[in-house]
Amino acid sequence: MTKPWLIVVGIYLLIMAIAGFSVASMPMWHAWIDLIVGVISLIIGFMDKGKQSSGS
Repeated sequence: MTKPWLIVVGIYLLIMAIAGFSVASMPMWHAWIDLIVGVISLIIGFMDKGKQSSGS
């Protein structure tokens, strides 16, 4: 359940970071934080294997 949410949040933060670099109303440090957290959440979302059931 957390994997899709991490991917969605990561994409959202990357879009906000790209918009923050081009819009003067957002501070530059905020855009960098959005970019870093977005990339980290995408990495975790794509690498997270989640719980694996051991049903026989």
